[in-house]
Formats: sequence, C-alpha cells, structure tokens
Amino acid sequence: MLAAAAVSDVLDGWVARRRGTPAAGMGSWLDPICDKLFVGSVLAALYVERGAPLSLLALIVTRELLQLPMAVVYRTSTTLRRWLRYDFRASLLGKGATVVQFAAVTAVLLDAAVAWRLATLAFILGLLALADYVRRAILIGKRHTVSQERDA
Repeated sequence: MLAAAAVSDVLDGWVARRRGTPAAGMGSWLDPICDKLFVGSVLAALYVERGAPLSLLALIVTRELLQLPMAVVYRTSTTLRRWLRYDFRASLLGKGATVVQFAAVTAVLLDAAVAWRLATLAFILGLLALADYVRRAILIGKRHTVSQERDA
C-alpha cells in the first residue's frame, strides 16, 4: 500500500506537469503539503499500532515538521512573497530525501535493522533539501528584485 502511494505521488506530479493543467500551479504548492500530511499520518499509525520509537519517527519526519510551516507562512504572507520567489517544485536533493524517507518508513514497517540508518540518512538529506529550497528562494527573489529595479 505504501509503495502504491509513493508511485501515485510520482505519477500525479508527472501528469500535471505534462498536461499543463490549470491546477498545476496550485498543485506545485499543494502537493508537498499533502505529502507532508500523508507521511505524518503513516508515522502516527506506526507509533500507535507498532509502538515505533518516537526518536526514530522524529528523524524521518523532521523535514516535514520544518517545511510545512515554512510553506504555510510563505503562502499566507504577501510581504514575504513579494521578495522571495519560493519554487515549490522538488529538487533532485528533495526527491532523493523523499525516496530515502519512504525507504525508512518501509524499514520501520518491516522492523528491519537498517531502519535507524535510513532514518538518519532521511534526516540529513531532508535538512540539506530544506537548505537548498531556501537558497533557491533567495536566489530567485534576488533575480526578481534586480529585474524589477532594471525595469523601473
């Protein structure tokens, strides 16, 4: 079931980008939020049903716990959106973090010994991906500001 969810997550983004649907713009920021809620739900179920250690689950979910409020603040702050140009599309690093995160969740489900190593790797890649998203937002924002100043 988890594998089916992962595949459908990849496919829905691919189809939306290829078709150029009007909802694709909204989907670029809504899809990651839904992904975060999905991962959080799976991890909560692992805690309740399997008694998975909270420290293990925290390693896996750290990126979501940090990125979700960042995305919500960005979407609700017109002042922040005027300066930053956050690009919600996943980077290669972000996609890698997601793959490792799903592998870590699967390892927890299977009670595999590698779960801690995968969770740690998901944590590290997740933080690197977040730093990359912030860096990218600042660079895009600076380019936008420079182009506005040139046009003025």
